[in-house]
Amino acid sequence: MTLRKIATSVGVVLAATATMAHADVNSQLASLQSQVNQLQSQVNSSGNSSSMGSMVGVNSNLSWKMMSNYSGVGKEMNLLKARQTGSLSTITLGGDFQADATYDNASKENTPDLSPTFANPQIQASSHGTDGSALQLTTANLSTTVAAGNWVTGYLQVGQSNIGGNALEGNAFGIQDAYLVFGNLSKAPFYGFVGNKDIDFGSFATVDMYNSPLTRTLFQAQGNTAGVGFNGYGFNGTASIMNGGNQLGNYTSAGSVIQSSNLYSANGNLGSNFALNASYGMTNGGVAWNLGAGYINASQFQTTNAGTNGAWDLNGKVSAMGFDLLAEYVSTISAVNATNATRLGGTTAAQAWDVGADYNFAVMGYKSVVNADYSQAYLGANNDLQAYQFVLGYRVQPVNNVWTGLEYAYSQNIAGGSGIPTPGRLPAVIAGNGVHNNTVTLDVTAMF
Repeated sequence: MTLRKIATSVGVVLAATATMAHADVNSQLASLQSQVNQLQSQVNSSGNSSSMGSMVGVNSNLSWKMMSNYSGVGKEMNLLKARQTGSLSTITLGGDFQADATYDNASKENTPDLSPTFANPQIQASSHGTDGSALQLTTANLSTTVAAGNWVTGYLQVGQSNIGGNALEGNAFGIQDAYLVFGNLSKAPFYGFVGNKDIDFGSFATVDMYNSPLTRTLFQAQGNTAGVGFNGYGFNGTASIMNGGNQLGNYTSAGSVIQSSNLYSANGNLGSNFALNASYGMTNGGVAWNLGAGYINASQFQTTNAGTNGAWDLNGKVSAMGFDLLAEYVSTISAVNATNATRLGGTTAAQAWDVGADYNFAVMGYKSVVNADYSQAYLGANNDLQAYQFVLGYRVQPVNNVWTGLEYAYSQNIAGGSGIPTPGRLPAVIAGNGVHNNTVTLDVTAMF
């Protein structure tokens, strides 16, 4: 009897011990899983970001997406995805600094006449297309992203281009973007935005470190806008309304090299212009692809009777094994107004297309990229006016978030015009006689 009691007691003790051990193991596993989750969250948000406490941080990856020349429109999605991955601090700071040495060789002297070209009025306005060189701090931008609560994200970007250079070739210091984004993709696929930003129409991304493709130069719009969007199942779509106006495009340029910003949409009434944009993409077997289409009710071109002229856009991108290939086509709905664009009879729509590719690889352990891009545009009676731009470049990242590279651009009918644009005239198109430009740019770009 005593032995039976002893055995029973031992069994109870062993069972209790096993239960406690099992509970302790579960507790340890839960603790380890919690630590793994925390480390994964830190990995997701580190790498390209650093924290200075829970209130203020920097995220260089976000800065590249918001401020580099490579990015296109629809940047509110960058903010929403950064919030979704937990890589935003309450206040996230960013910066973009780009310095360039440029030499431009023009094929001939360009004395202004009445022959239309895609001449850029803000480069070499006094030299009429002769050879030239420039050493400039091309851009200096600062940004602040504020995560207010779980649903509101604010973005402010200020800066200046071509600091210390010719005022005709750059923008004065000021606000470049200022808007609010409402949404949290971790909780709902719907979002909204309001403020001054790039208009959600087209893509206008590029593989070039400095140049703007002709699609962007002629059709990308920016202004006061409000809109709603949906992001889910590989699909992203937006609907926007915006103001119009007669704001002229702002350019930072040297020779045939052009960077443009703040183009307007030609409709002067409050909230009377609108745009629709959609894209769908997936990743299959290591191949990422995306297709997009857009429509804007009033581009900066006018119709032949000086009315509103809409535009439509098709774009796509494929990425695989270090290669990226992108393409875009944009066209107005109707023929363009002669006085607005070409000084010729407007019998055809304004059109532009762009195709670009790059390859990402390592050289002696350093990230490197080679890129090539070709864009072309048509304007004027029976498409007699054409402009071309070919860009070839190489860049390398010697230290984290600092890239340096060399870019060559050949263009026809882009640079070499004379004079300052006037309201009602498309800024990128004035009288000239078709200079061919060869431009070499040595670039250094740094982000934080």
